[in-house]
Amino acid sequence: MLMPNNKVLIGYCHLCTLYYVNSLFKVEELKNAHQFSQDICDEYCSRGELLVVVDNTNVKRWEMGTYFKLAEKYRYTVILAEPKTPWRYNVQELAARNSHGVSIDVLSRRVKDYERVLPRYFGWFLNLADSRDLLTTAS
Repeated sequence: MLMPNNKVLIGYCHLCTLYYVNSLFKVEELKNAHQFSQDICDEYCSRGELLVVVDNTNVKRWEMGTYFKLAEKYRYTVILAEPKTPWRYNVQELAARNSHGVSIDVLSRRVKDYERVLPRYFGWFLNLADSRDLLTTAS
């Protein structure tokens, strides 16, 4: 159970939220975009922010590694969230829905390369009222 003083790092795994400049995807800027995202995450974690959300194109486990290391270094709990839409692996639908001009070829490679990351732990995430009820019942 997450208590109020715990810090949480949430990663959203998207296949179609790739780096873009002026609303258009630029593959040559991808490395810089990932570095920028990691630097910002490090900055927020070092300040002890209670909640840090990383919305990035993490489709391979190694791409998430820096964030896992930052979470460990600053003692954050990691929650990975991935979309559950029925079209999340449908390249044609991803191409139609993305507004950044990401090509079907790029999306196809990213879908093909996707690696599911299994959690170390499974748990419930209760709202505050349910947490109180559970603690009262357990007392």
